[in-house]
Amino acid sequence: MLHRHCLIVTVVAAVSCIARGNTIFVDDDAPPGGDGLSWNTAFRFLQDALADAGSSGGASTEIRIGQGRYQPDRTETDPGGTGSPEVAFRLIDGVALRGGYAVTCPPATGPRSE
Repeated sequence: MLHRHCLIVTVVAAVSCIARGNTIFVDDDAPPGGDGLSWNTAFRFLQDALADAGSSGGASTEIRIGQGRYQPDRTETDPGGTGSPEVAFRLIDGVALRGGYAVTCPPATGPRSE
């Protein structure tokens, strides 16, 4: 009986992660207006991904970052940046940042492109 309960909990946890989208995608070459749910709809700016992860209530656990240049003063609402040297990236507890993904169209597969 114990094994049956463990299986149910595992399945519920997996479905919960899929429904919430625990991975956020960032690509500096993405078109404007992305939601970060996939490489095809990635955020263009790392600040937007960090803000999304911070407001996810712990549902987002990873941000995958495509190769590129990311500046902390740039967001979707201010793509040209503020120019302020005071702006910084604020990391989110419990959210892993993974970078170096070679984002291609269509998206490549592999350990640093998924």
